[in-house]
Formats: sequence, C-alpha cells, structure tokens
Amino acid sequence: MNAGESEPSAYSVRIEKWVQNGLTLTHVDGQTVFVHGALPGETVRIRIVKERSQHKFGICEEVIEPASNRVSPDCPVFPQCGGCSFRHISYDEELQLKLDLLHEHKFIAPALGDLKVHTGPRNHYRNQVRLHASEAGPGFFALHTNDVVPLPSAGCLNLSKSLNFRIASEKELEFRDYLTEQAAKRKEADAIPLPGLDFSWRMAATGFSQANRFLIPDWLDSIYLMSQPFLATSGEKVSSVYELFCGSGLIGGHLILRSGQRVDGKSIQYFGAESSGPSLEKGKSNFRAAGIKARLINADLYRGNIAQHLNRQLPAPDQNSLIVANPPRAGLKENLAQWIVQSKSTVLVYSSCNPQTLNRDLGILERGGFQMKELHWFDFFPGTPHSELVTLLERA
Repeated sequence: MNAGESEPSAYSVRIEKWVQNGLTLTHVDGQTVFVHGALPGETVRIRIVKERSQHKFGICEEVIEPASNRVSPDCPVFPQCGGCSFRHISYDEELQLKLDLLHEHKFIAPALGDLKVHTGPRNHYRNQVRLHASEAGPGFFALHTNDVVPLPSAGCLNLSKSLNFRIASEKELEFRDYLTEQAAKRKEADAIPLPGLDFSWRMAATGFSQANRFLIPDWLDSIYLMSQPFLATSGEKVSSVYELFCGSGLIGGHLILRSGQRVDGKSIQYFGAESSGPSLEKGKSNFRAAGIKARLINADLYRGNIAQHLNRQLPAPDQNSLIVANPPRAGLKENLAQWIVQSKSTVLVYSSCNPQTLNRDLGILERGGFQMKELHWFDFFPGTPHSELVTLLERA
C-alpha cells in the first residue's frame, strides 16, 4: 500500500461460526471481525462499518459461496437494515441457535436442562415501534450507523398489520414533522388484557411495555404461576409485592388481582419504583381503578445511592414480600442487586431481555444466597438476537 492510501474497507472472507448478538465471526489480517448477514461456512464479501482497537464490525454485501442452510430473505432491506439478524435462516434454526448460545452464560447454563420454551408467530408480533425519520421515509438505523434504512413499501414484517397500516397512512402527513426529531414512537394499543381476568391494564403511550402481542399473556401467566405459591403464604404482616422498573405496574397489578388481592383477609400491598413520570401516572390510575393499595415512586434505579433512596421512600421488604424486577437491557447492576440481597425478601422473579446482564446479576444474587429454581425463555423478538428470560429465585 502506498503512502497516503487508505486501508481497504471491503474483503472476501470465510465465515467461521455464530457468536452472540446475531453476528458471525471471521478474521481479517489476524484481527477479529464480527459480521452481520452471513452464515458459518460461507464465503462472502463484507464491508467494514465500524472499527475498534481490538476488532471490527462488517456487513455482508455479497454471498460468493452460500451455505446449504441459507434461505432467501423475506425482507427486501435485509441485511442493510439493522433491525433483524436472522432473515436468511429458517425460524426453527433461529430458535435453536438462540437456545444454543445461552449455554455460553455461566450462571444461566445449569438451568437449561429444565428450560421452559415459549414461542409464537414469527411475523407481525410487535405492537409498538420506535422509528427514525429521514427524507426517504421512516425506518430503522443501519447497523452501527445513524443512517436510516426506510421501511419496505409493504411495511416491516415484525410489526402488526394494523401498525404497518397506521405508519403508511401517516407517512405523508406526519413524518415530515419528525425530520427534526430523533424518533417517532407508535403503538397499536395502550391497554393490555390481563390473562385470567376481566380487566385491562392501561399503558403510557411514551412508556415502556412488552412488545410481543402474541406472548404477553403467556409471559404474564408464567410469572403468576411462578409467584402464586408465595402470594398465598400466610404471615403476621400484610403480604406485599415490590416491583422494580415497574412501568405502569403491569406485572404486580396482574399478580395481585389474579391472586384475589387478599391473604388471610388482608389486602396485598403494592410498591413500585420507576423513572418514567407518564408510566407512574398511568400506573397510579390503574391501581385506583383496580382497588389495590399501591405506592409508586419516581426513582432512577441506576443511581449510585439507590439502596439509601429506596430505603427512605419505601418500607423495607420483609420475609413475606415478593420482589419482581423487569429491568432494561442494562439489568439490575451491582447496587440494586445488593439491595435485593440485603433485604429480608426470600423470593425474586426476574424478567430479563438481556442474557449477558442477567448472567452477571445471577452471579451477584447467587453469591448473596439466592438460588435459581425455575427458568422460562420467551422468543419475544423473532428475527432478532433478542429474547426474554424469566427466572424464579429463592433465598437458600
């Protein structure tokens, strides 16, 4: 290479294996490269889209020698769009791959022999979406860039048909107004029917809620069945549910309503902590409508002194308290996990959308005396590397 020439950004490579996050592995000049859109055993031409000191990221631009298990992608913007990772393999293979990769996590792996697997339809499962605006139309970011890949003319396969219809009908009128905004969020509905109950839980339009409309009832039902024996525990004090990252209180509200709200003639109390103001307001409204005694506080659960803050704002969990945690991808982190360990609660139900951070947190919780008793896996996000794990932990 002559002086002043830039290093080439395109290479022909042989793909070695799958790794985490929906990527495959190869090497270029001895350096690790993680590739989006390729399959193990293939020879492909890749373009480097991001570089770090120890590794690079690339995207498959041409398949030179395809693998025998490659299928024709059913999305015209795959793999340019960064929203999906598995549109070039069958759904059965995608499911098996995701489950196989769980074995790489030290504290999750021992429970996989009794793992309970929950799946639903591969397409049209999302009831909400955050889209980014561009002159060419709304869409998702390309991998490792802020370049927007517009949605296909037929819409996104991950979105419900009614949500695609709404986006298409609003595109011309409204998305021009979002060109100066970071993103536009759309939801199919703002209420979730609770399984086993004639009651719907209202969600804040701008707050977090689970996105898979097919699996939400199964997810709530599984959490209830895990928790039900402990909600029925008798004791001198009123039983209580503590929900961390509670949003509008969906999980705790469902648990209390479905358990009959009472233990030994006393109402089950609810305590929730959440950083989203709109979600908290919607949650308070939900609990009032349901007739549940509840206290919800606004709290940044990642602040350094979160233990002191929770202890000032809420009564301490006792041995009859059930703790529920449904954090974002960052997980509980050390301070919040230690607050749970140092509480008197003997039961934790943890719903995680990131096995890496769940694995880290399980290490903290197990060292603090908790043991995993049950594990469920939900393919909440078909086509992507993401999923949901729900585990029941009891203090040894």
